[in-house]
Amino acid sequence: MDVLMACSEVVPIVKVGGLADAVGALSKTLSRLGHNVTVALPRYAMIDESGLMLARRLTQLKFEAAGEEVVGAVFEGSLGSNVKLVLIDVPGQFEGDSVYGEEAGDDARNATRFGQFCRALASYINQRAGKGMPFDVVHAHDWPTALLPVMLRETKVRTVFTVHNAAHQGRFPLSALSSFGFVPDEHQRPMLAHDGRLNFLKAGVLSADVVGTVSSTYAREIQTAEGGAGLDDVFRVRGEQLVGIVNGIDYARWSPSTDPLLPARYDAEDTANKGRCKATLLRALSLPIKPDQPLLVALGRVCAQKGSDVLAASMAAMVATGARVLVAGDGDEQM
Repeated sequence: MDVLMACSEVVPIVKVGGLADAVGALSKTLSRLGHNVTVALPRYAMIDESGLMLARRLTQLKFEAAGEEVVGAVFEGSLGSNVKLVLIDVPGQFEGDSVYGEEAGDDARNATRFGQFCRALASYINQRAGKGMPFDVVHAHDWPTALLPVMLRETKVRTVFTVHNAAHQGRFPLSALSSFGFVPDEHQRPMLAHDGRLNFLKAGVLSADVVGTVSSTYAREIQTAEGGAGLDDVFRVRGEQLVGIVNGIDYARWSPSTDPLLPARYDAEDTANKGRCKATLLRALSLPIKPDQPLLVALGRVCAQKGSDVLAASMAAMVATGARVLVAGDGDEQM
């Protein structure tokens, strides 16, 4: 199959969170399974384009927005491992040094930025189909690309939408629709609005052929009032079309047996060098090195959604057993 991955970030070229890792690993895996995979994302100004083998195509991505014609451009290259790369250049929208802006997800400009990106990418997809090179599946990831399934609803391409984090929904005033020139019809309009506001995530959930999440547990969780971030009723509507597929680990990057950043390598069969890695970490933190003292490390975003509140409540008990606990991450300052 010809598969297009639509996303706002992907390793190794731009990464803010786990979304980038998931898209990068999934793309490589699908390619190894014999599928033709293309990853599409905005052409951010901060991307280091050296080594991507980019070539600007003659294709023009035209659409109307806020009463003016927008003309986007297509840059095609390689992400490695036989995965193709498409960077969509939308004039004036991705020139800063931040992927999501100051207010990640709900910054007012993000409606314009990612709305226009979706318009331009939909144009690219439709132009390819018109030239006899259609994608069989378009897989959109999280709220920044959630409007794609809506925009492609009347085409023959099948769409998948994966919810990596239901809390980030892309909520904006309904008036923001004009900033990217999308005029929904009577069937699309109810998909876009939630509690009187434009909601990108809801649109993707209701319009895609299949909706995925990062695990079967999370698929059940977001259908509850506690875990659905206000969209639990929307998730329940999809029923059998809502599936959970566990995010995997890219062993090419995250195996201690091959990781070039470790001071020494080890694996499950030979753990002798694990102590050397532990000692190097403690030394870097100016902490005493006690080989027999358990060391527990938590790395990730600090927030209740990631279980940081449970960790905080358990930390005293862990230390009381003689263990040492290290936490590295950013997020909720109060926590």
